[in-house]
Amino acid sequence: MQRLFATGIALFLTSALAYAGTFSFLPMQPKQGASVTLEYTPDSPDTELLTGTPAPLHVVVYTFTEEAEAPVAHDVVLKKDGARYSASWTLPEGVVFALAKVGNGDRYDTNNDLFWSAVAQSNTGKPARGGNLREAMSWLGQLPLQCRRKQDFDEAAEAIERELRSYPNNLVAQVNSVMFRGNAGLIDQSEATTLLRSIVAANPTGSSPMEFIALALAWELLQDSSSVIRTKIDGANRFPNSIVQEQNSLETLKDAPNAQAYLQGTLAHLTKYPSSAARANLVESVFNVVTRAREIHLLVPFIEGLPGATAADYHMAVNYLGANDTLRSKSYGYVQQGLRAAKSAALRPVSMGVHEWNSNQRRMTAALHFVHGAILRADAKNSEALAALLLSADVGGSETDKETWQMIVELYRETGNNTDALSTAEKAIRAGSATAKTLDAYRNLRMLAGADSTVIEKDLASMKSQGRKALAQRLVKDMLNMPPIDGTFMTVDGQPMPLSALRGKVVIVDYWATWCGPCRASFPSLQKLYEQYKSNPNVAIAVVNVWERTKDRVKTVKDFLASNPTLQFPVYLDPTDAVVAKYGVTGIPTKFYLGKDGRVQFKEVGFLPEEQFLEEATNKIEVLLSQ
Repeated sequence: MQRLFATGIALFLTSALAYAGTFSFLPMQPKQGASVTLEYTPDSPDTELLTGTPAPLHVVVYTFTEEAEAPVAHDVVLKKDGARYSASWTLPEGVVFALAKVGNGDRYDTNNDLFWSAVAQSNTGKPARGGNLREAMSWLGQLPLQCRRKQDFDEAAEAIERELRSYPNNLVAQVNSVMFRGNAGLIDQSEATTLLRSIVAANPTGSSPMEFIALALAWELLQDSSSVIRTKIDGANRFPNSIVQEQNSLETLKDAPNAQAYLQGTLAHLTKYPSSAARANLVESVFNVVTRAREIHLLVPFIEGLPGATAADYHMAVNYLGANDTLRSKSYGYVQQGLRAAKSAALRPVSMGVHEWNSNQRRMTAALHFVHGAILRADAKNSEALAALLLSADVGGSETDKETWQMIVELYRETGNNTDALSTAEKAIRAGSATAKTLDAYRNLRMLAGADSTVIEKDLASMKSQGRKALAQRLVKDMLNMPPIDGTFMTVDGQPMPLSALRGKVVIVDYWATWCGPCRASFPSLQKLYEQYKSNPNVAIAVVNVWERTKDRVKTVKDFLASNPTLQFPVYLDPTDAVVAKYGVTGIPTKFYLGKDGRVQFKEVGFLPEEQFLEEATNKIEVLLSQ
């Protein structure tokens, strides 16, 4: 079952700018518990970043301790000092590593997603134990989205070796060093096995949760499953309610026999671990599980039993339940609960700064008003729907969702208010937020007013041009920054095609099947996109066949291509559907836009009218090419 409403955003993030300035921790190696000067110098005037709207220019410093799984975010307001901005701040005791970005709540300079960092120094003058190891973990791209660095395995490996030079007995660093060197081919399997056996022999048990996790990883690399289980159980017993016990609990969820059991297990887990770093992923997984099982009704007890439900959680629930005629009435109450949640400072995760959280909640408020309007319209309450949608546009401002503008235009036209319909359509186009239906409405309204088609298209082109900058900024804000998902596809001729071979290019991966009507309907537009970029060596399109219902998948695909000779884009197969599973696809067609570093930046489910698809796809590709 698909959602009725197009806006299905679970988390909004503020936009990350390309490199726009320089930032420093002074001293560069700050001591734990000592005063630190934070200094930022913009390279060029960025009025949208520096004007203090919606919040004053500030640094978000993400601090890490040796054992805590997630960072703690601190907002530090900067003051102008000539060409620089600076502030004094005290590095908390126990912090071993810090990441930083600079912004105003809506926009942030993230140093091109590298962020700025510092390893804390202990009172002995050495790097704090675990500081370089935490830096290594930051380079793996597995932090919360708001502070997620670009993956850099070389930087991670070097940081681990720095940790071992300062603390040669750091068990966590020892295990990770062997794993990294083995993956890089610096040591062979035999040497890796010998080193790991030496580590586990010298450390029969751990002295901290992280050490137990490292030992379990070592046993896993040694393919000793019984020792993995024993180590995890010992760690959970030694450190109850720690990350070790939580990971054991997460593994049991995989064995849930049905959607209801998975839902109940997730609720039990989040009740016990309300601040779990896996919370957002677990909530989203429940929505995916009940959707695949076609048991949408289970979302009602889930959202009502979910501890600390956020505005994003309620928005997802409303988005699904509102599409169901028998459950839609429940949605109205959840909209109001979501709006209240958006105002609750207590729901802010410690890993997100206050100003960034406030900006996110403003956007979530706009999204809730939109979906409220969509539900009201589905129930034929058009005047109330229009009021809700106008409120969404008012809160959303320049970031108002394109479906909001479209629905407002449609409601104005249905009531015969063509004047406001036209002005709204123009506003949407100038904001880069026009759907195909909004563009058609604009053309029709202008024709009704007696305008010539040539003049209409000229005016339309001018307004679209105005909207491209705004659209590009929103696209940057919508980037997912998910770590690369590797795998190997197969050409129709049986040759392997690893995704890693496309690194350095912007890649569009489109999952489809021959039996999928929407997939086939999207291909003419996709072919035009391919023709637009086929001569660009920095762009690649991979149209990947999955989930076929025939025994001979290769023959099925070849027969399809033979009967559709106009389709010239590259077609591959995911023979065992192993790669598409890694991407978490629940319906096709689904497209993923990968940046040049392989990270997943955009996800697109279903297909759009041709004009809208080509414009949006082109903008996504161009934004990624500019990174």
